[in-house]
Amino acid sequence: EDDDEDDDSNNDNDASSSSNAKASSTKGKKKSGKSTFFSFKSTRSIQKSMEEKIPLIVAGTDVVDVSGEQLGDPMDMAILGALKWKCSKDTLTSTSTRSKSKCAVKKLHVFQFNSHLKRMSTVCEISGRDRNNISEGVVVCKGAAEVVKDMLTNIPTDYDRIHKTYAQEGKRVVAIAYKPLNSVPSKLKASKMKREDVESGLRFMGFIVFGSSLKYETKKAVNILLQSSHKVVIITGDSPLTACHVASDVRVCENTPCILTRKFSSQRVYDDDVNVDNGSEEGYVWRIVNGKGDEEELNAHLTVDEIRDMAESYDLCVTGDVISHWKEQNKLETFVRFFKVYARTTPHDKSAIVQAYKGLGATAIMCGDGTNDVGALKVADAGLALLSSGSRRPRKRRQNLTMMESAQRDMEALMQEDRPVKPGDASIAAAFTSKTGSCISVCQLIRQGRATLVVANQMIQILVLNCLLNSFSMSVLYTQGIKLSNTQMTFSGIAIAAAMFFVSASGPVKKLSDKRPRPSSTSIYMFVTVLLQFAFHVGILLFSMDVASAEQVVPNVFDPDASSSSYEPSITNTVVFLLLVSMQASTILVSYHGAPHIQSLKDNSNLLTITGILFGFALLGASGAFASISGMLELVPLSANVSEKLMMAIVGDAVGVFAIDYIVSAIFPPPKGGF
Repeated sequence: EDDDEDDDSNNDNDASSSSNAKASSTKGKKKSGKSTFFSFKSTRSIQKSMEEKIPLIVAGTDVVDVSGEQLGDPMDMAILGALKWKCSKDTLTSTSTRSKSKCAVKKLHVFQFNSHLKRMSTVCEISGRDRNNISEGVVVCKGAAEVVKDMLTNIPTDYDRIHKTYAQEGKRVVAIAYKPLNSVPSKLKASKMKREDVESGLRFMGFIVFGSSLKYETKKAVNILLQSSHKVVIITGDSPLTACHVASDVRVCENTPCILTRKFSSQRVYDDDVNVDNGSEEGYVWRIVNGKGDEEELNAHLTVDEIRDMAESYDLCVTGDVISHWKEQNKLETFVRFFKVYARTTPHDKSAIVQAYKGLGATAIMCGDGTNDVGALKVADAGLALLSSGSRRPRKRRQNLTMMESAQRDMEALMQEDRPVKPGDASIAAAFTSKTGSCISVCQLIRQGRATLVVANQMIQILVLNCLLNSFSMSVLYTQGIKLSNTQMTFSGIAIAAAMFFVSASGPVKKLSDKRPRPSSTSIYMFVTVLLQFAFHVGILLFSMDVASAEQVVPNVFDPDASSSSYEPSITNTVVFLLLVSMQASTILVSYHGAPHIQSLKDNSNLLTITGILFGFALLGASGAFASISGMLELVPLSANVSEKLMMAIVGDAVGVFAIDYIVSAIFPPPKGGF
């Protein structure tokens, strides 16, 4: 079972803006779940430079005003909130009480963010930046650092070093650039501008750096999954360096990261709908991340042996460019097993990766909370949507609890809180939605799913064996003149119904096991163990019938014309009924496997009690200890010889079916964990 965790959904965003100038920065503090903007606290010139850039920074956001509510991308919302700006219709203004500026930014046209293009642009009108209140037309482009770089006219010498250094620290790095227009265009004229013209000849302004703190209990969830032999991978649209840092932080990666990507010798030009590479392709390279922005490049040949060898020495990351190439050549399933991190992926890439794991026979769980995760959530065997509104950390407890017990209590506390939930696109596509927003929900989902599967398999096995025994007693035995009374049938039905109720009420264990449950009730194990146990039960029944018939003075005679309601107590009937009761109890005990996926029989005290009562009744009934109860159930007293052999048959039947199930389970074991 694979848990595919998208680190796009695992961040509480902080934002900063940095340029080439050196400056110290301080981080404001807000409550968890909010975003904080890095402000520059240095020389006045830098502070003044930042004040001039703020209108351009907010112009690059894509936030809309819907009935007075600000809606948009979480990172853009973080920027506006930190800078104390708001959107009213199509105009952005400052809400800060300290700001004396009357600057306003009016959006004329927005080229929306595209996961293939990895950028967005706005054409806007900025007014009030100077005392003359002159309006100016400006284009602002914001996107992935490596994408914006190809559109700049001025590329700083340390451009790559700066954004890679931040990315290696686990930050989200967004480059922002602008271009002044000769005049302020009308909305109609702005809407007719071509994207390639707008996004060319840009001037570099700086980087916006978002601090990415993991969602609550992400490390704990990943640790539990890894200890239980699951393969955990990260699929994200973030840069490879950021993704590798997050993977190392949650221990998905423990070795030196190595990134597989495509290399181009000239600029890459993007179309609005598809990713078009007009530059000359140099092939594929391995980039071994050594330190602060330092990388060692090796040529890659994309052979299975090469990638397997690299996976033995490094933790591998692959970018969306390579994923797209493998999809075109139908090779994704061949290589996907060797990678732990997938970066710069599009929504289609995420879906293809999940499909590839499923194609390898794995059971894939996708965990995400964004619109870009919808496709992958839908194609996964189990999609789990996390609602960001429920990511609040529960109160700490002082008890000495295990990891899983602590997680279970935290989940229960969060689930009991009555908070409004706003489901998004992810929750619509996913089969499951976590109101808590905690990644520990993945472990809870697996535990509950395993318990459901195990209980269903157990109930099917119990029902099949009981149906076979009942059909044998009501057909084959009936032709021998042996049948059960209405009272006996009612007693047997009530007992098995109560036992089945307690079987179905079995809850999951608190610890996630590294062993896998049997995936289906139609497995070879199920067929073999049911048939052998039934054959053994029939053999015991026939043996006991022979013993009873030898002691019975009046033989049982089958009369097809006799009334079906007529019943005459006999030794054979008594022996068969007591054996069937004990066989029902042994069937339940043998079929109930308990740990490591559901609570053990010792913990399920109700089931243990009722099966103990059935066994005790059968043994005591065979010994003749309950004369009054025997009369109520229309049983006859047994001789010492029959009683002794019947008790031996009851014990031998229970021991025999336990041995059969143990041997068959050893021959056909459940699937092993790992991938």
